[in-house]
Amino acid sequence: MNAESVPLLVLRFRDIERPLGQTIELHRDVIKRRGTTWWGWLYRSYERCPVTELAALQQQLREEPHIIGLYDTGQGAVYKAMCRDVTFQDYLEASPEPSLTPEYYNGRTAPAWFQLSSIDDEDPDWIVGRVCAGLPSATEDCAVDLLGSHIYKLADLRRQEVTLSRLGPN
Repeated sequence: MNAESVPLLVLRFRDIERPLGQTIELHRDVIKRRGTTWWGWLYRSYERCPVTELAALQQQLREEPHIIGLYDTGQGAVYKAMCRDVTFQDYLEASPEPSLTPEYYNGRTAPAWFQLSSIDDEDPDWIVGRVCAGLPSATEDCAVDLLGSHIYKLADLRRQEVTLSRLGPN
């Protein structure tokens, strides 16, 4: 199966406690120094942890690394990240390895942590044009009108009330 036909998992984030762009910079710095970093999925209080979907991803990652997307809604920036592992639970937990996590992030807890070995700038067209194939963290309290539709601009993905999306091929 070619990489472009595999659904793309996209994690939304925004620099809130850090200056714009610093979340990416700090994670890249850990990768540069240590070869890998942990990225916490900081979901919204009304989202759920999609345990079934993350278990499937975890199984795939045991066979080979998988590309995921990171979407910075504050800057409208898109990143392609190489994911090597994921840990998850249906409750909040600290980073599995604080020494591989940016220091400011070590005070945070998340339902899922993604181990990344690279984070590269990507053109927004990597996401634009894809079909929203799933919003696995959505609950009945979330707007999910994008489900099954094409993403015509990044703002389409931003207006969804979830921070984890699965996008199909263009």
